[in-house]
Amino acid sequence: YLAGNNITDIRRDDFNGLRALRVITLSDNAILNIERGAFHGLISLERLRLNNNKLQNLPELLFSKMGNLYTLDLSNNRLLVTSRKLFRGLGSLRNLNLSKNKLMSLPRQAFRGLNSLRKL
Repeated sequence: YLAGNNITDIRRDDFNGLRALRVITLSDNAILNIERGAFHGLISLERLRLNNNKLQNLPELLFSKMGNLYTLDLSNNRLLVTSRKLFRGLGSLRNLNLSKNKLMSLPRQAFRGLNSLRKL
């Protein structure tokens, strides 16, 4: 768990080689930026908590290589918009929390391919 620290950036190589990792908790930090590819290689990841940070924008396809992810918490950030392709490749995702952001609208087909989604 990495919650409650002062982490501001997640870089592409921060989680390299952690193929067996199943849970990442990065909540309650000050994360402003996540580089594209930061989560690639985390093929076993099931739960990712990025809530209570300062995220405003996320790169397209950020979660695309995370086919086993079933919970993604992005609540309590400052997200203004989401990319049409942000959630692509998350066919196993069941729970997606986007509450308490600053979203004004969602792009068409933002949730395309999320066939397992149960809670939004």
